[in-house]
Amino acid sequence: MAAAFAGGVVRYRKYDAAPLLSAATKGGLLVAMEQSPSVDLARMGEPVFPMLFAFSGRSASTTSLVKEVERKFDDPARRRFVERSDALGEALETGLLRRDFGAVESASEGLQALLGESR
Repeated sequence: MAAAFAGGVVRYRKYDAAPLLSAATKGGLLVAMEQSPSVDLARMGEPVFPMLFAFSGRSASTTSLVKEVERKFDDPARRRFVERSDALGEALETGLLRRDFGAVESASEGLQALLGESR
């Protein structure tokens, strides 16, 4: 949705929506939304590397994948997983911004390996 809204390649970070969900159950959603932080969305510019989309015929639900990791790992392991994922995500973003294909490739491989560990 973020890319459809902003166009091109984007970096999007979701904030904790728990306060909004809590406010919604108490009838205070609109006030809570007005007080919530802005969505962290940055346009990365036009792709500088050839990129293409290939559909495997099977969708992946981010929510389901996150729940799978949460079920599999205890709190310390989840924190380590998130820290590693965040570091690799930042390396990927930096590589894209610097047009450094080696960094993009390395970060992508690291993210893929990390996802493999969660299965």
